Amino acid sequence: MVGRPRPVADVPVFLPTFIVGARVWPAAGWQRAGLFWAPLCDMAFPKGPPKPSSALTFWLAVAAAAVALLLLWGWQAGMLNQAGNFVKGLFSPAQFDSYKRAGGAEETSRAVQEADDARRRTEQERKAAEDRAAAERNEAEDQADAEKEAAQKAAEEKAAAEKAEADRLAAELAAIEEKARKEAEAAAGRGTEAGAQPDAGRKKPRLKRAPLNASEAAINREIARSFPLAQVRKYFNLQEQARRTVITVDNLSREHVPSQMRVARGVPGLLRVKKEGDTITLDEANYARYEPIIGYVEKLNVTKLARLYAKFYPLLQHTYENTGFPGERFQDRMLAAIDDMLAAPRVNGPIRLVQPKVLYRFESDKLENLSAGQKIMIRVGPENAARLRRVLARLRGAIAAQDPDLQDEP
Repeated sequence: MVGRPRPVADVPVFLPTFIVGARVWPAAGWQRAGLFWAPLCDMAFPKGPPKPSSALTFWLAVAAAAVALLLLWGWQAGMLNQAGNFVKGLFSPAQFDSYKRAGGAEETSRAVQEADDARRRTEQERKAAEDRAAAERNEAEDQADAEKEAAQKAAEEKAAAEKAEADRLAAELAAIEEKARKEAEAAAGRGTEAGAQPDAGRKKPRLKRAPLNASEAAINREIARSFPLAQVRKYFNLQEQARRTVITVDNLSREHVPSQMRVARGVPGLLRVKKEGDTITLDEANYARYEPIIGYVEKLNVTKLARLYAKFYPLLQHTYENTGFPGERFQDRMLAAIDDMLAAPRVNGPIRLVQPKVLYRFESDKLENLSAGQKIMIRVGPENAARLRRVLARLRGAIAAQDPDLQDEP
């Protein structure tokens, strides 16, 4: 049956069958389409092909199916807008391949368009991210500028407060010195009036000086007349008083005071620090260690203390010269040491420390290079330093009012 001739009436059935065969086996469309078509025809028409006049409706159905297949193929190939070329492609596998390539080009065009859209979206997102980063950066800079201005304003206010405190202390010191000067002038006037009396033919010393060979016991007895000796001994060393006083005063404005020759005893307890990682700061609780001795010196009568200083000044001067300063006045060294402590910088906030070996030292070279007396003013804390400044100012005024070169009676 495969080899029997086919009438012209079989062409409408053969055409769609060939199309299907060409799509399935494009390399040998005609031959394989025939093999595919013959069994179908034999099954559909076992008595031979129908006559056209008696099977018009059937052929119309076959034609409609063929058109539907054509349209389906054209839609798959994307060539409905090119109907004429599409018809050519039905009979030419090469033309069909060109349509497939055109469809691939369209797919490529769509892919390129999608890539361009993705690139534009990425560019827009990048630009938006840059805008957000710029806005955040500007906000951070504005905040940093505001913090800098606030810190500068706080520093200016702090400097103004420190200047006001320094001016107040200077005014207080000037008032004390002026008062001491007036008292000295009044005392001198009273002495002049007394000298005009018939029985006042010689000068009277204002103060009886202690001898150069005064013993420690004699000095302690004199101290006990003005201050309770037990309380003095609690905070100060009463051995080799003259030598300790000279060495301490001489080194207060230098780098270090020898611990074995200090006048004051060491404060009880160990230095308290705070450690956070590698950062070490001075603990504010450490300031409480100095409150007892500062509270004690606040209660001392500076006038009595100055008279005690004047009484033993010849011994202090003699010891100072023997220490290695011949021809220099110990009075000048005493006032310079007090002035150096009064000029100590005021430090607020955490004080950072380092521990290179056993002892701690200030991390700031500016603080570490301060004199021994100024370091004391830092270690005691801001409030204790202010209290100590008031005591030193009063003491300086009282000492400056004394005449260290006044000669005694024989």
